[in-house]
Amino acid sequence: MEQYVIKGGVPLSGEVEIGGAKNAALAILAAAIMTDETVTIDNLPDVRDINVLLDAIAGIGAKVERIDSHTVKINGSYIDCLCVDYDSMKKIRASYYLLGALLGKYKEAEVALPGGCNIGSRPMDLHIKGFKALGASVELRNGAVAVEAKELVGTHIYLDKVSVGATINVMMAAVMADGKTTIENAAKEPHVVDVANFLNSMGANIRGAGTDVIRIVGVESLHKTDYSVIPDQIEAGTFMFAAAATHGDILVKNVIPKHLEATSAKLLEAGCRIEEFDDAVRVSAAGPLHNTQVTTLPYPGFPTDMQPQMAVVLGIAQGTSTVTESIFENRFKYADELTRMGLEAPKDWPDLLKEEYKGLIWMSNYNTAGTAKLVLNTMIQMYGHDEGIKYLVDLDKNIEVYTKSGSGPSKNVGNAQCVIGIGFLHDGIYQILDNGYKNISLIIPSSGTSFEIGATAIFKGAKHPNAAKLFIEYALSPECVNQAASTGSYQFLVIDNATQPEAATEFGLDPTNVMNYDFEDAKQNTTQYISDIFEALGAAADDRFQTE
Repeated sequence: MEQYVIKGGVPLSGEVEIGGAKNAALAILAAAIMTDETVTIDNLPDVRDINVLLDAIAGIGAKVERIDSHTVKINGSYIDCLCVDYDSMKKIRASYYLLGALLGKYKEAEVALPGGCNIGSRPMDLHIKGFKALGASVELRNGAVAVEAKELVGTHIYLDKVSVGATINVMMAAVMADGKTTIENAAKEPHVVDVANFLNSMGANIRGAGTDVIRIVGVESLHKTDYSVIPDQIEAGTFMFAAAATHGDILVKNVIPKHLEATSAKLLEAGCRIEEFDDAVRVSAAGPLHNTQVTTLPYPGFPTDMQPQMAVVLGIAQGTSTVTESIFENRFKYADELTRMGLEAPKDWPDLLKEEYKGLIWMSNYNTAGTAKLVLNTMIQMYGHDEGIKYLVDLDKNIEVYTKSGSGPSKNVGNAQCVIGIGFLHDGIYQILDNGYKNISLIIPSSGTSFEIGATAIFKGAKHPNAAKLFIEYALSPECVNQAASTGSYQFLVIDNATQPEAATEFGLDPTNVMNYDFEDAKQNTTQYISDIFEALGAAADDRFQTE
């Protein structure tokens, strides 16, 4: 199975150059067959839908020459078939643009009903209404739309709802109709304007694209042109939201900032910094993100194609946000996966046994980490020997990795390799304050937890015992221990006249709110308890237990 494995937790920064707009390019490629002369189109995105449509255009006889992955030459004079019955065409929405293009040029076409992504109802009724208004007959047969007209005559067309596809399709059909055509309640999206500009560069007479009234004066024929597709506002917006979601800093280049105004406005509301240049936008998000309200609307409103990305950003923002989808009824299908990614944080030890945490927990290795030994002793002292061992066996079912070091889980929560790490709370504070991992939350089990006391000792047979004693005296002096926080140590200090690290208290550590830990039991029985847990795990004690 093909898959992407993404390890996050790192702010995205740098520069990215945006490619051509897919939604504009698809319509422009269809419109390119409306002349018998050669059309050159560049800044095409190298995506599947483009390649499928080019294959279909070639399949009806047009000459298609790929210059490179982003440039193509098309000559429609070789077209010998007006029926597009290509299996792959059923998988992309843009197949319907061939209806308007072929109808406009040849007054006849038959194209398989389009497919594409399942985000909601996108019927052809407005397209059909426009074709009929221009004088074409329309018939649905054998899974295809067939259109035919003795002649196309300009007319007044009111679209009952704003539709990008219908606006473009009717516009293409009308450019070679006899007389004037007016499209009211037309879509105003940038790719509608781009298609109109492309057609005008071939000799069409279109005015008003980008407003809700488009006026077209029909022409007898179209001619060759060289044209570059506009940048993709959805690709650009996705990188802008990526900067926000990762608290990064990204310069998005080769864009038209005006096309991104709705996206920029919502990112500003969420607490991001936006800098606009002539052909670039910079998005940075150093501080916390804030809640806001979003409703998708036709352009220039907030684009429906940016709604999922916005929801991700708001999912990690402070407060409660509301996202309202007004265009496609199935656009929230991703929400279930986001919900799983945003599981409610566990509050106590028993919560870690829940099935939804399976494969999401990291802990350290009982054989190699004192931290894991402390967890083992804690469970046995809290629940009793048998129940404590049983708890850890049940917990094992949800653990993905046992790290060699005790600090390993907190490190890997910070770099997003794991979701939940079991370890010392002060290790988590270090990852937040010193390593800058702002995505870590510390949870103190509601039923209590244990603690350890850091020890300093002189080895038997030390060559300089008196010097060692002097060092220990210094190590236990306020002068020394008060430096702990400045060196990344956020434990509570054991001497009364020292200044406790403020961060420990700020993050909820409380030395008085711990269980009555039996150090003597731990000293005498830890080795046996380790043997007991591995015996209970049996075959489950596999290569998840890291030793290096």
